[in-house]
Amino acid sequence: MQIHHIAITAREVPLVASFYETVLGLRRIREQSDSSGLRSVWLDLAGAILMIERADRTAAPVGSFHERPPGYYLLAFRIAKEERESYIAKFAEKRVPVVYSTDFTIYILDPERNRIGLSFYEMDLDGAR
Repeated sequence: MQIHHIAITAREVPLVASFYETVLGLRRIREQSDSSGLRSVWLDLAGAILMIERADRTAAPVGSFHERPPGYYLLAFRIAKEERESYIAKFAEKRVPVVYSTDFTIYILDPERNRIGLSFYEMDLDGAR
């Protein structure tokens, strides 16, 4: 089984979609509008789709980086080890802070504080390193 799509709700769909396009380089493949404006933007995830969907504007903002309610926790992208420093430089250029890092993964937040990881940690399919 493979992932077909991942959907993230956003209060500000244009802002969040633009972040994934300009900071992470994802390509917009579709957008949908309704009488209230832009409802969703779909971005290419190399065989899957990242859907940025309009959220209920009454929802409370998310908490801190480490303290989150149950639900969406992290969207992690695979990068090559050699790409790590270029992403860090790109984030600095775009004024996107690296909020946490490990030996294998760097973490940033999108404009609505959803966690994003870029990792070169390799695992076998059985979960062993």
